[in-house]
Amino acid sequence: MKKFINILFLLVMLLSSTPCFAQRVEYDFYKDGLRFINTASTVVLTPSNSHFPISISLDYYGNENVRQYYLRLYGRYELPKDTKLVLIHDDGTEIQLEAYASNIYHDRLGLIKMKTIYDALYIISNEQLSHILNNTIVEIKIKTDDDWHSKTFKHNKIGEWLKLNYREISKRLNKK
Repeated sequence: MKKFINILFLLVMLLSSTPCFAQRVEYDFYKDGLRFINTASTVVLTPSNSHFPISISLDYYGNENVRQYYLRLYGRYELPKDTKLVLIHDDGTEIQLEAYASNIYHDRLGLIKMKTIYDALYIISNEQLSHILNNTIVEIKIKTDDDWHSKTFKHNKIGEWLKLNYREISKRLNKK
């Protein structure tokens, strides 16, 4: 019995010490002949004039004729239509993107309080997707209105998260 408890304790310690990414597909649906796959997001940065973080995810829409990946910024911080996104890689290259769509959602918290959720969508080419997945992202910059918000990373946290998003989308597409 003591050996079983020691093994169980060791297993719990091992699992709690390894980084676990709660990666999942949040939505997988068809609309107007296109399949949309939205994945979980991770926090990118919190603007200095806000308490609310901005998150990012890699998402997909397509059918037999179209296969399009796009980045989605998401959060309670206002992301207007002209929001810009810059991903800076360790090799010095930058991917500069302009939002092609911006949305506002209103969700209820309980019965009374309403929260507003903003998102901005960025279409990326296959070349940009390959560069994002195969290179280390060392800095991210987001321009909202006249303000630039940036964050540098010692590790490839955002790049690794986007790779996990890509893998989850690929699994879903292979299931059909």
